[in-house]
Amino acid sequence: MRIEQWSTALHDFIEVRRSTPFSWGGSDCCLFAADAVQAITGTDFAAAWRGKYADARGAHALIADAGGVDKMIRLDEIEPNYAQRGDVAMIDMGGRDVLAIHLGEIVAGQGVDGLVFFSPALVKRAWKSRA
Repeated sequence: MRIEQWSTALHDFIEVRRSTPFSWGGSDCCLFAADAVQAITGTDFAAAWRGKYADARGAHALIADAGGVDKMIRLDEIEPNYAQRGDVAMIDMGGRDVLAIHLGEIVAGQGVDGLVFFSPALVKRAWKSRA
């Protein structure tokens, strides 16, 4: 379930993270999505793997060991067209699948120098953020 005032919590989270640069194990795409879900639900789907990697190799090894991103995030997958504000989305960013957060008319993802924004039409997969 989402917390009371989840919409405000999501807005505040996005504003705080808007110019946060990318860092493996700190502010990468998976942790960006996990932090957003935690902000609106109070549940941290990244708790089991937070702090266990600090580079691309470590992140990819964790994903492989888990059997894929969908196994790591443990949320219910939905059709991308049904994704709503606060849901987790997967988009193609420069040839790589990355996790992002649906904000309604746009989708936000972690870029090199801060958040980048995309059209929801680019969402390939989506998951409900309700834990």
